[in-house]
Amino acid sequence: MKNLLSPLIPSQLKNFLKKLLKVDQGKNQLEIDDRLLKSNEELFKTLDFDIVEVKSIIEKNDLAYTHPRLSWHYHIFAGIKSNLSKKGINAPKILEIGTHNALFAKFLSSVFADSEIFTVDLPEDNNQFQSTYRRDNDSQRTSYLEKRNKILALPNINFFEMDSTKILQCFGKERFDLIWVDGDHHNPQVTIDIMNALQLLNVDGIMCVDDIIMNENFDNKAYVSNESFLTLSKLENNNIITTHFVNKRIHANQSTLKFVSISQKNNIEKFY
Repeated sequence: MKNLLSPLIPSQLKNFLKKLLKVDQGKNQLEIDDRLLKSNEELFKTLDFDIVEVKSIIEKNDLAYTHPRLSWHYHIFAGIKSNLSKKGINAPKILEIGTHNALFAKFLSSVFADSEIFTVDLPEDNNQFQSTYRRDNDSQRTSYLEKRNKILALPNINFFEMDSTKILQCFGKERFDLIWVDGDHHNPQVTIDIMNALQLLNVDGIMCVDDIIMNENFDNKAYVSNESFLTLSKLENNNIITTHFVNKRIHANQSTLKFVSISQKNNIEKFY
């Protein structure tokens, strides 16, 4: 078809279209920022994460280690897996606050195949659930739920429909080794989720929080804010936790850098 149409297009117009296509492709091709990649890998070495093993785990799950759009919380949990395996711990108990499309729950299910994974999200008839992430359209929401629920049927995933504010009522007697906080990123919810997660975390457990904006003057947006950073900073300043921050993505075209936090409690069992 291309060869048939080519003689019909004037050379001047053809050259213009080529340039236009090149510009459009350039916008979609994100370059890796080597400084961000190096920063993440240096932190991984500090945390004793085996980078070779992290790459192997990422690739086994059909992901690309240096893909510029891939969030590094995948790399973090792969690093935790490599670290725990060296210690002979193969089945940590995992809690995810914020299931979304369940793709990360699927990753956890694969990487921690011997673990029980508990994941929590709002009921599908909740107004906030229906009004976010393009779920206000009935057909799109139905398709979204079908794909999500297929993943949630995996045998080592336990899904709970609830507002995470009530999470202590459901899991108050449980303790988790790994907790992933990826629900509402605004206060009061994000602070409630962080405090509840710390209450449910084992003494030597790890809590990670998504979409951290490390800027006290950040103008909060619909899906991101700096409020989780302010909460984590307050907790660290009071010697309750120790936290490290990983660049969420490593591409060079970011107007605002986002981070994923890695926190452990400083031998404090209860907070309130």
